[in-house]
Amino acid sequence: MEGTRLVGESPITISLVASAVINAVSGRKKLLDYGFAFDFNGPHLKEWGADMTDAPTEEVRVLIFEFGNNLTFAKMFKAVPDLRALFFTKNQIGDFLMNNRPLLRFNAPLFFPLRNNGSFFVVKASLTDTGKIRIRVLHFDDECGWLGIAKPRLVVPG
Repeated sequence: MEGTRLVGESPITISLVASAVINAVSGRKKLLDYGFAFDFNGPHLKEWGADMTDAPTEEVRVLIFEFGNNLTFAKMFKAVPDLRALFFTKNQIGDFLMNNRPLLRFNAPLFFPLRNNGSFFVVKASLTDTGKIRIRVLHFDDECGWLGIAKPRLVVPG
């Protein structure tokens, strides 16, 4: 899935930058328990399940794609086929971030699709100026725009 894809009328530049493995997780840990810095501007914590644990999951391989365009979530996710099968649990996201720190950047976000109780969210992760991992949860249908100059990245099962 590298190169340019046509989404609607606009070509989207997408490239595979890495692959990784998310370990099998017990699901007992809450995303808030990982010690990340949280930006609480966004959906209420209960809405995305911050206070809930997850079901256990098996090990899963993931692909990390980078975009070269200015995009909204809708355009970014349309570039990836079969979106409904691509969501992670909060524990999988926490495990990925703890074990793949070199893929995080200061000025460019790393996005993960998240589903909770039938609602869809996007977890945005980046590094703070002190090197801490910062998390923000956004609604999937937010019209946020991400600049191609920042090279936003998307993590999906693969």
